[in-house]
Amino acid sequence: MNIDSIFEFGRTLGQGRFGVVIYAKDRSTGNEHAVKIISKRSAEGSTRHSRPLLRVKQAEREIMILQSINHPHIVHLQRVYDTREKLYMVMELCNGDLGKVFRDKSFTEDETRHVIQDLASAVSYLHKNDIVHRDLKLENILVAINPNDSSDYLYIKVIDFGLSIVKGGIGHEDMLQEFCGTVVYMAPELIAGKRYSHQCDVWAMGVILYHLLCGSFPFYSSNEVILCDMILKDKPSFSEQAWHETVSQEAAHLTNQMLTKDPAYRITASEVGNHPWVLSKVREPDSSLYNYSSGHRFPSSYQTLIKSFVLTYLLAFKEPAGSLPPSHKPAIGPYPEQD
Repeated sequence: MNIDSIFEFGRTLGQGRFGVVIYAKDRSTGNEHAVKIISKRSAEGSTRHSRPLLRVKQAEREIMILQSINHPHIVHLQRVYDTREKLYMVMELCNGDLGKVFRDKSFTEDETRHVIQDLASAVSYLHKNDIVHRDLKLENILVAINPNDSSDYLYIKVIDFGLSIVKGGIGHEDMLQEFCGTVVYMAPELIAGKRYSHQCDVWAMGVILYHLLCGSFPFYSSNEVILCDMILKDKPSFSEQAWHETVSQEAAHLTNQMLTKDPAYRITASEVGNHPWVLSKVREPDSSLYNYSSGHRFPSSYQTLIKSFVLTYLLAFKEPAGSLPPSHKPAIGPYPEQD
């Protein structure tokens, strides 16, 4: 097969772990695509741990996953060409990644809500189909043209399922143990080498939400060892100026729920999509709301809520973590301290 007779290839759009993504135009129809090319070179005769063979296995898994799903906020795999030396994954063409959009402009809270609403819809869909993405980050969220609203400049598409996996079920034995992903987005249970499941995706979504709201990461160090230690031990800080001047209490409440260290008490992707902040237009931020760590107190109207949270939290943790059913998760108030 001569792939060049089918497509006219152009500029490089991106470079992933296991392949390069190139712009391509269909010679017969003129339709534009993004084509992910995975090299099979040296795969034949190599060991099962060799990089070329790993590339092919990852690509085959990604193809299997993408062919089994259909969601407006997940990239659509249109065709696959399998040649002797390469795999070609023909996908819809998007306009760039969300990370670049965010670097070019600051997002308003309403823009962030719009992104998280669509992201929660996509991730919830994946989880309902027993798929764990495992590498959610700004660079793996593309911006595309909304077929129903040309003015929607934040119509997102989740991409790169090379590290994704399909669970066999919901039991403990089906949880994942592989250390993979991008460290700054990794959940504590993954870094700790514990068994983990789809909840690691919710943590990554929480990191994305935190970053879009205030411009920084909840945990960051150029030293990966220190970064891992911070994710395992530190609490996300809400003391930056943005959190009590430009971010609403509802947005901060959701962020904190998504960055709960114990996955048994972390909000689910479906619950994220049904959170009041996601479902409604954001309110004007209340500048009188401050973080415990900033040394300020909450307004008196929130004291009863906070006391109720503390009591519920302490009572809940008399039982081992993970023993409470979802309906008995401790209530979370604005900016709670985490264990």
